[in-house]
Amino acid sequence: MKKAFTLAEVLITLGVLGIIGALTLPALFNDTEKNTWVNQMKSGRSILTNGFAQMMALQGANNLTDTELWNNVITTTVSSKNNDVKNELAKYFTIDKLEDNALPTGVNVYDIFGSTSSLLNSTMRIKLANAMTVNMVLYTANANKKSVGECDTIKSNGGNMCNYLANIYLDVNGNKKPNVIGKDIYNFYLGSDGRLFPFGGEDVFQYDNTNAKWKTKCDGKKLKAGCDSRALTARVIEEGYKINY
Repeated sequence: MKKAFTLAEVLITLGVLGIIGALTLPALFNDTEKNTWVNQMKSGRSILTNGFAQMMALQGANNLTDTELWNNVITTTVSSKNNDVKNELAKYFTIDKLEDNALPTGVNVYDIFGSTSSLLNSTMRIKLANAMTVNMVLYTANANKKSVGECDTIKSNGGNMCNYLANIYLDVNGNKKPNVIGKDIYNFYLGSDGRLFPFGGEDVFQYDNTNAKWKTKCDGKKLKAGCDSRALTARVIEEGYKINY
């Protein structure tokens, strides 16, 4: 006699498989989404770094403070010169458009704990051709420059950043949700040498030690209260471009 499964056994098996799928598929989708975000962040960081490097190279400058943008455009206040800034940046970046507001109407930004964040308010927003958006505050050449003595101390402690010219928020998927700092939005300081230093990393900490390194409050699978979402940028990079939280 040939043995066969009964209808009840088949239904039970399908039910078990359904339960397993219900438990595992959300995690798989979540991991895929995280991988997409960090890969886009890696790409966006490279685009920005290469663009500023090209700016210096084509202008024969050893430092961004010696470029046209920081010599003749960003001399006092930036807010009244957004279009001038965009036109200069457009020489080195493929820009879709300069947004009218820091955030589109109806779009909110959140920290990693789900609270509304105002960090991107009062920033200049540029949409890149690859659908990423960049919110930034640009500073004059000497606004954030450390003294020679302070710079020596920073370097003796392992830091590299003695001046920064912009505070940059890279939104890897534009206006699409979740719009959460530490998930699809990442924070960098633009050093005067053209490098992007992640908030929460050693360089930013050495520049201003009131900004705790990510390892002090933003480590572990479950993030603790007091973790500054911006510091997760450094964590993602230092852990191999992975979101482990």
